[in-house]
Amino acid sequence: MATTPHGGIQASRLSRRLTTGDATVIGLGSMIGAGIFAALAPAAAAAQAGLVIGLAIAASVASCNAASSAQLARLYPASGGTYVYARERLSEFWAWVAGWAFVVGKLASCSAVALTFGYYLSPDYARYLAAGAVIAFVALNYFGIEKTAGATKVIVSVVLLSLMTGISRMLFAMAADHRMPSYLARVHPVHRVPHLAEVTVGVILVAVVLLADLRAAIGFSSFTVLLYYAITNISAYTLTEQERLYSRNLAVLGLLGCLALAFTLPVASVGIGS
Repeated sequence: MATTPHGGIQASRLSRRLTTGDATVIGLGSMIGAGIFAALAPAAAAAQAGLVIGLAIAASVASCNAASSAQLARLYPASGGTYVYARERLSEFWAWVAGWAFVVGKLASCSAVALTFGYYLSPDYARYLAAGAVIAFVALNYFGIEKTAGATKVIVSVVLLSLMTGISRMLFAMAADHRMPSYLARVHPVHRVPHLAEVTVGVILVAVVLLADLRAAIGFSSFTVLLYYAITNISAYTLTEQERLYSRNLAVLGLLGCLALAFTLPVASVGIGS
């Protein structure tokens, strides 16, 4: 397999069929996140006029995170995101933390999105509708990333597709490094997707949506995803002058913002989610 000049990263065994537009749509689907569907109204009631300030702070931190991610992705174009970046720039330990933070956090995000979908359609049958949505989207992801992109263009408000795709790719990357069961690294011979990782994510999510509390899922997701991006910013800080596209100050601001937001979340919500 071909390797990059950085760290000997192997070329991906997964299908690379997305256009720039497809990748942008899937990225937007992931970044919109779970909280916008279920947490905005309670946040507005609690913060009142301060909501705009809070959104501005969140947008600033997200911009710093995006800048750090973009710089690292340019150097390490491999499945796994910050798991790969931390492995190459920091240590195996921080890669492990980043990988688990992403998997656990995004599983919580997926459950929150699925449950919100279910409660919107029918509160009495919300959990069963959420489980049905998960099964349908697992089937869609199983047949290839380009079909996921097409569906996300049509239903971008349902971010479940993008989130589930991200989790399966992280499990695939960790399994390829022997930090997850090896079967998760298998690639479908026709569709070239990590099909067993997709199915595993679906099985876990069906169990979670049948048992989880919506607000706890959102709180725990927020904490773990902020931890993930804190590691992204630390990794970006290590870039040399020649490797960087932006000032190191953005990575510092992103790191401080992630930590500040993570450790000011309600303790009860994070604790219950864990």
